[in-house]
Amino acid sequence: MDPMSDAETGDLNDALDAVFGPSLHRDLEPKHRALASGVRFVRSQTHLARWKEGAKGRKMTAFECIEAFGWPLMARLAEEPVVLIARPGPSVAEVFADRRRSFGVPTGDLARRVGVGPEVLEKAESGLRKIPMWLLTRIAWALGFDYWTIGHEVPAEATESLAHRRREVTGAPQPPSTEIVLDLLEAASIHNAQLRLASWLAGIGGDVPPRRRAPHRPKHRRPRTQEEAWRQGADLARRTRELLALGTGPVCDLAELMEGRFGIPVVRMRSQPALAGATIRNGEDRGVLVNVLGINENPGTRRVTLAHELCHALWDADEDLEAIRIDWSDEIMGADRRPDPNEDRAQAFAGELLAPAAVVGKAFLDGGRTPEALHHVMRTFGVSLTCARIQIKLGSKGAVSDRVLRSIGPVELTDWIDAELPRVHDELPGLKMQRSGGLLGACLGSHEAGLIVPETMADLLGVTLPELERALDLRGSMPPTPR
Repeated sequence: MDPMSDAETGDLNDALDAVFGPSLHRDLEPKHRALASGVRFVRSQTHLARWKEGAKGRKMTAFECIEAFGWPLMARLAEEPVVLIARPGPSVAEVFADRRRSFGVPTGDLARRVGVGPEVLEKAESGLRKIPMWLLTRIAWALGFDYWTIGHEVPAEATESLAHRRREVTGAPQPPSTEIVLDLLEAASIHNAQLRLASWLAGIGGDVPPRRRAPHRPKHRRPRTQEEAWRQGADLARRTRELLALGTGPVCDLAELMEGRFGIPVVRMRSQPALAGATIRNGEDRGVLVNVLGINENPGTRRVTLAHELCHALWDADEDLEAIRIDWSDEIMGADRRPDPNEDRAQAFAGELLAPAAVVGKAFLDGGRTPEALHHVMRTFGVSLTCARIQIKLGSKGAVSDRVLRSIGPVELTDWIDAELPRVHDELPGLKMQRSGGLLGACLGSHEAGLIVPETMADLLGVTLPELERALDLRGSMPPTPR
């Protein structure tokens, strides 16, 4: 690119000053100027303008705006008080209605999820009038759209690939209920927001864990038999332990490891008991959802489910993962397993990652093959009875019979009762579990760095602005934690 002339440099500086306010640092990089700017903006469904007291719409920092809309669009604010952000193509109303129908979500169910009456949602989908930003934000979040760019960019998924995603979600042995579908879509919104904020923080040198790109395109072939799947799953678990230098001891906080070392968002949520967990792919990124109800109320089973999803997120090829892979509670427990080698591989991976067979098999034999020895394995490694039995049998290499293992009952994992659950924040009583993990940490970091306004943080966390401001005043700043 040819260097700019003095006149062009002067014009750019003038435009940057006009949009972001005067600056002592004549930085010609728009993103740098946006980051340093104290000017605030406001957007509606279709337009963007400078914010002023009493303005209606969503308040945003200059940095949020330039990330969402780009400098060429924002540069027009140097000459125009209001600029159009909506692009040609399907309207927001059409995109919303298309996605809702594609996932088979009745109007009434989505309306309840976003906290309005069905008639309000029908009016929004009609396109006869603009959608207020508070409602547009809620609908976009509930349907898995990007919080910042909705109304500006038409998601590719809103057309042909939506039908594909719908088939994938319903291709399980049991079709998911509407509530489960909406939980999956909300998890996708959380994943997207958390990853975007983490990317922004990393881009400015923020205090975020170094992200190691997960090996989504494995070199190994897809297993063809159950035996091959189990061998491969155990091998991948050992490779994962080596990659993370975990040794052979217990993995104490798997969710923090997934988010901190691999950048895989983990959403814990209270969903219907039929759902155990799910892995959701969004482009190159993947995220995990774990239900804390049903079988996962048992902390050992919850950890096995989380490790199972980690295998899908780390090692499944894109063509195998598709868009959303649901794992049902009956399958995790082995009662209604699909003949799917990838599922067998994930189960083998989960057991070997959490409780290495060679280690727990030896521990059981050294402990005299007693109930206490098996319970010691469960308590030490934080795994379910089923997982402990399988890993001990594999590790003992036939020295322990099924009869002996099945004669031993479970034990309460008192030391693991809160394992893999996000921290409860008394300062924010309205904060739901699914938004209190890594998303909260990313919001806090982004707010402290000046990347987002408090209004954005309140939106993303699903709390009111006064509630958030009281919490921040009480604590100065809540401790950022990925949990």
